[in-house]
Amino acid sequence: MRNIFLISAAVLALSTAAQAGNSSTTVQIGVINGSSTTQVGTVNKSTTDQLGILNGSTTAQVGFVNIAGTNQAGVVNNASTGQLGIVNISHTNQFNF
Repeated sequence: MRNIFLISAAVLALSTAAQAGNSSTTVQIGVINGSSTTQVGTVNKSTTDQLGILNGSTTAQVGFVNIAGTNQAGVVNNASTGQLGIVNISHTNQFNF
């Protein structure tokens, strides 16, 4: 329990120092969408939203806290996320039509 508390305190301390990190938002609406995001910093946050026929997204993050979200709606959706850090959170939603 003590370790969980220490990790939570470390995450809180790093989260409040977001100025030392990176934030990225990508929104694409088209027939063919491609996105690549690379972040290196203390706290990295990335969001990619794509609406089209062919959607492709790659996110790479290196830092203490990495948070990535990808949302794709299309006929063909391809998403890749790589994270290296202490706290890594990734969420991908894909919808086909």
